[in-house]
Amino acid sequence: MANVKLSQLPSATDPVGDEIIPGVQNGTVGFTVAQLRRSASASSGSGNDGRYMAFTAGDGDGYGNGGTMNFHAGHAGIVSGESYTYGGNGGNINMYGGETSGNYQRGGYIYLASGDSDGDYGEGGYFSIQAGDTEGYNGEGGDVRVYAGHSNWSGDGGRVRLYGGYGVSNGGDIGLYAGSADYNGGSLYLYGGYSDSGPGGRVNLYGGYSGSGAGGNIVIRGGRTDGGTHGYIILNDLPGSPPSQPGALWNSEGAIRIA
Repeated sequence: MANVKLSQLPSATDPVGDEIIPGVQNGTVGFTVAQLRRSASASSGSGNDGRYMAFTAGDGDGYGNGGTMNFHAGHAGIVSGESYTYGGNGGNINMYGGETSGNYQRGGYIYLASGDSDGDYGEGGYFSIQAGDTEGYNGEGGDVRVYAGHSNWSGDGGRVRLYGGYGVSNGGDIGLYAGSADYNGGSLYLYGGYSDSGPGGRVNLYGGYSGSGAGGNIVIRGGRTDGGTHGYIILNDLPGSPPSQPGALWNSEGAIRIA
C-alpha cells in the first residue's frame, strides 16, 4: 500500500473478502473485530535496499500531548474447572533486527529510545522494562533477561554494557537493587564467566577516574538493621599461604594479609 493520508482511509466496517484494510473509527486507525479474527500482517517492499516501514503517532497541538502508540499481544483463552483454571499462554511480542550473510557486515540494530526534552527544567522520557506480575498462589514474577550475542566460531561473545548518562554537573548513577520481600530480601550476584579450559572470567571493581580531582572510592558495607544483627562482609576460600599474585589477599591463621 502506498502512503495514504488519514483522511483517505475508509470508515471501519466489516471486511469484504479476504483483504484486511485499516479503517478509521473515532479518529483511531485500526482493524475491526471481524478482521482481527484472522491473522493480519504488513510488509514493506523489497529492492536493492529493503524499503523501510514507519509507524508514527500524531503530534499534539498547543499544550496538547503527543499521541501514544501501544502494541499489545493477545490474551490467552481461559477455561475454569472445579478446582483449577486452565488456559494458554499470553501472546508474545517479538522484534528482530535484519540478518546478514556478508563478510565484515553487521546484523541490523534494534534501537529503542525514549523522548528528549528540550525545555528548561525538563526531564528526558523514562525507559522502563518490566517483567510480568503474577497474582496466583505461590507464583513467581517474570524474569528480566539480557543476553549479549554468541560467537559460534573463533570470535568473542558480545558485551553487556550499562552506562549512566553524561551530565555537566554530575554523571548519572547506575543502581542495581535486588527485590524487596516481606521475609527474605533478594540477593545480588556477580559472577565471572565459566571457561572449559582457560581461566574463568574475573569480576573487576574500579573506582572512577578523575583528570584533576580525587579518584572514586570503592565502598563495601554489610547491610544495616533496625533491630537484628548487621550484615557481615565475608571473604570465602582465601588461600592459606602467600599467593604469587601481588596484591592478593590470603588468610594467615585468621588474619587477612596482602601479598
